[in-house]
Amino acid sequence: MKKIGLLIGALIICNLVSAQLAFVFDLGLVYPQPAGGPFHVAAAGLYLEPKVVVDEQIGIGLKLEMDAASNVSAVADNGSTSTTNSQMAAVTIMGTGDYYFSTNKVRPFAGGGLGYMAYARNYQVAGASLQDAAKGVGGMIRGGIVLGTFRLAVEHNFMLARGQSATVIQGENSVKARFWGLKLGWEIGGGSRF
Repeated sequence: MKKIGLLIGALIICNLVSAQLAFVFDLGLVYPQPAGGPFHVAAAGLYLEPKVVVDEQIGIGLKLEMDAASNVSAVADNGSTSTTNSQMAAVTIMGTGDYYFSTNKVRPFAGGGLGYMAYARNYQVAGASLQDAAKGVGGMIRGGIVLGTFRLAVEHNFMLARGQSATVIQGENSVKARFWGLKLGWEIGGGSRF
């Protein structure tokens, strides 16, 4: 039985060694927006994602991302003014996987991830306020396109299971611990295949 286990392990290692591996480092900017609005004009984020690309179509990596967004708006209606104030911040550290649908220079892809997520949100509007902070298991789905080394993607991050949570609600529904991000980045490395 031990010999069969060793043989299977050796076959797996030989298969991985014979596969075409490329080491790629994704680096870029994010324009994050919390789900459920309002739209945040002042928003920015940064992501780093080292990964291994197997046979030019499967990428396995580790995403490190920091995002922040803020918005203050005032609306005048019949002589009265109502102000909306909203801020969001998030940190994600996730194992990721991408599938590239092509091996050409133009490569559409789809992927997902699972890992740690910390999320905080403050939302205030006429007579109602909500502050929510949570950390726990987060998930992510994404899709996009790689043009040579240029990468453009849309990503949705969400909280799967909350750890510690502190929520204060006054006249408003609970905030969803999730956000969208428009990503613009570059893939560095990978050899001449990319």
